[in-house]
Amino acid sequence: MERTTLSRRAFLTLAGAAGGSALLAACQAGTTAPTQAPAEATEAPPEATEAPPAAEAVTIEWWWGWTPDMLVNTLNAVADKFTEHNPEIEVTTAQHEWGEKLLTAYAAGTPPDIHEHWLPMQFAARDLLQPLDDRIATSSVISIDLMPEVSWTAGTWEGKRYIVPCLAYFAELALVVNPAVFQNAGLTTPDDVPTTYDGIFDQSVKYNEFDDAGNLNVVWMEPDKSLRYMPPSYGLTPYNADEHKWTLTGDDWEAAVMSVARFYTEFGPEKLDAFHEAYPGWIAVPGSAFASDRLAMVTSGYWIPGELQTNAPDKEFVYTYPPTGGAATGKKVTHWGAHSVMIPQLSKHPDQAWKLTEYLCTNEAAEMILEGCGWIGPMKTFWDVMDVNTFLGLDFFVNDLAKNVEVATANPPSPAIAFAFNSFSTDVTDAVIYGDKDAATALADFEAAVNEEEQRLLEGD
Repeated sequence: MERTTLSRRAFLTLAGAAGGSALLAACQAGTTAPTQAPAEATEAPPEATEAPPAAEAVTIEWWWGWTPDMLVNTLNAVADKFTEHNPEIEVTTAQHEWGEKLLTAYAAGTPPDIHEHWLPMQFAARDLLQPLDDRIATSSVISIDLMPEVSWTAGTWEGKRYIVPCLAYFAELALVVNPAVFQNAGLTTPDDVPTTYDGIFDQSVKYNEFDDAGNLNVVWMEPDKSLRYMPPSYGLTPYNADEHKWTLTGDDWEAAVMSVARFYTEFGPEKLDAFHEAYPGWIAVPGSAFASDRLAMVTSGYWIPGELQTNAPDKEFVYTYPPTGGAATGKKVTHWGAHSVMIPQLSKHPDQAWKLTEYLCTNEAAEMILEGCGWIGPMKTFWDVMDVNTFLGLDFFVNDLAKNVEVATANPPSPAIAFAFNSFSTDVTDAVIYGDKDAATALADFEAAVNEEEQRLLEGD
């Protein structure tokens, strides 16, 4: 005799029917039972069927640029939490290394489903990204007013929005001071902290330390060599959005480049390179020069309090306004920056990638990112509830730097911004530091090159 089995669904159906009959009988207690047997069924009951299989989970790829463990672990935890809420979507993550890997994937027609970048205009201007305006307009989570208007400019091209500025967006230019290094030099903080680059350079000449072999042992400060922070720090305007034109020449620009370059030429760029072979410059990396009391000051952003609490938990640091020079001397300045997410045109699963984008804009995700990375999400709703005491020093960025500056800049909305930001340090500042060009020549050559790149992209090349 053939053995039959009862499916779980059929079992529950029958159990439910039996329970219902018992309940009906109980409700009808006291009634007379029928004297005749019920008529036989004229049709056989339908066979129980198996439940349809659950929909197969979709796996999406999410890439970002960061590599330190504290950042990678946090973002992986956010991806896992998203999948908890959306079990039909699994997320695999990888680092795109800020350039070559991501560009290679685009060239091969195999970009990830969603990725992060801090300079998204290079992708938007090449028509590599999906416009997101329609998704934003119908979203119950994301709206234009949810973030500061300036944050959207980083990825708005020809009137269309190609990014959502989530993950991190806030005032990102401040001066962070290590009191231990000041104390070792017989100085106090904040009283002896200069407010200008001239003052910091004078201290560098006096307090940079060399060992017996002539190697740098303590560095007072290394100003940022890139185009990112030079404009607000020296009162410069690099880009005219209406004319799509970069202006990087003139006496003020030359003075700014020379102001930065002297910190390297005075002490030897090769010696600074050797110094960082022993003490990494990135504060998120354990054993960094700053956390190891080998670097007195650094200009950096709102993520630093969280990174320092992880890598230097027993130390306190001083946060203040960044130093200035040129036309910005004496002013309180900062720069606002965003890490945004975007969905490539060739994303295999754009709808699921959008669901992840929406999740990244929730307070739950923003809180995880703040606690794990020290980053401040761009959502105003999160700013209203975030705990500014999560990390020592975070309150300065939120309650002072973001509110009280006189000059606040953001990344220019230029299609050539990746070329400009990634190449300025090498083609201009380093060219001057290593004696390959004078400042005027380096700036003129670079201005011509970046405007040529701008026109090439505007023409769709």
